Order: sequence, then structure tokens, then C-alpha cells
Amino acid sequence: MTTDGQQPQPTEEQWHAKFLTEAIEAIAARLHALADDVARKAADVPLVGGPGRPNYGKVAADVVQEITWGVANLHMERPTTEAAAADIARAKGV
Repeated sequence: MTTDGQQPQPTEEQWHAKFLTEAIEAIAARLHALADDVARKAADVPLVGGPGRPNYGKVAADVVQEITWGVANLHMERPTTEAAAADIARAKGV
């Protein structure tokens, strides 16, 4: 607490460290969801062979596409941006 009874305001470095933590946690959550989606694709393997059903190549291609799009949409720039901002704030002492 400050002398006037209020909570001290976080520094710029602390804000960016908080945002960095949130960005990493968001990526982890998206990766968990992606893993669940990919695991569900395994349910398509036993369906191969019947009329109008996928072949093994289609199942594998769907998994590759799910992973490719999932990773591409993780917003990987956010952690590096926040880390750089936190490092700069730390160097400036703000």
C-alpha cells in the first residue's frame, strides 16, 4: 500500500509481464484444444472403406490440415511482442 492507503500501480514492466503470461496461457489452451480435435480425428479411421466414407489418405490429410491451420492461428507473435516490451521497460526502469 502507498502512504495514502491505495494499492501501488503496476509498472510498465509488470503490465507486459502479465500480458506475456496471459499470451502463453492462451497458446497453451489453444494447443490443448487442437490436440483434442486431432485426437477426435482418430475416430474416422474405423470408418474407412464403406461407401461415401473417407479413405486413410483423407483421414491423414484432415489431421495434417487441422494441425497446420491450428498452429498458424496461435498468434505466436503476441508472446514475443510482450516479452520485448517487458525487456525494454525493464531496461528503462519503468
